[in-house]
Amino acid sequence: MKTKKYLLILLSILLFTNCSSTYFSLKPDEESKLNQGRRIIEKDSDNLFTALILEDITENSYVFYLYVENKSSEEILVDPGKIYMNSYDSKKKLLKSRKIFAVDPEQQLNKIAKAIDIRKDEHKVSTGVNIAFSLLNTVIDLSDDNDESPAKEVLDNAIIFTDRQINEEISYESDIDYLKSEKEHWKNNVLRKTELYKDESIDGIFYMPINPFAKFIKIIVPIGKTKHSFKFKQIKTTR
Repeated sequence: MKTKKYLLILLSILLFTNCSSTYFSLKPDEESKLNQGRRIIEKDSDNLFTALILEDITENSYVFYLYVENKSSEEILVDPGKIYMNSYDSKKKLLKSRKIFAVDPEQQLNKIAKAIDIRKDEHKVSTGVNIAFSLLNTVIDLSDDNDESPAKEVLDNAIIFTDRQINEEISYESDIDYLKSEKEHWKNNVLRKTELYKDESIDGIFYMPINPFAKFIKIIVPIGKTKHSFKFKQIKTTR
């Protein structure tokens, strides 16, 4: 009886563990102000003004909104691929893990372009295979000695080919539409490499991968000779 009881308890624990999910969120760990329900951290120096907001959280990344204004008389380069994150433990001691860099939008766009090319090639191959399969089946069926008429055998194989090709076309269109929407998102919504002249500004989002081991994080935005840092406390919850 005791063995059965322990097994039931163990099974319950395993089921609970498998059903639970881990979520992460951030809270500013320095002075911030509330605007439209979101916390903004602002940094102001002689030549640069920046503002950072946690815009959203995906399964693997924090989505930050960044505003940058050039206050200097010199041209500056805003490169989101250079933004990085330092991770700290509960005592705010720097973890030995490497710097985590924001997702580079130019690299992401290249990956999407390659994915589109690969899917197009797969579609051509799949269409060719379907045609070859249909022709081969037709030749085999016509050479067999059976009671079905040649016209019916050709029609049956044409129906099979059509069904397979329709499914492939639906899958292909869906995949291409998704990749194109991702391309538009990374082209137009995500902050990209930009040169700013005096009094010019730019804003957009960037993606920072989540470090599940961090208790505190610091987002460092290097622009020109200036670095602005933004401190957050990472909150982990299990549901």
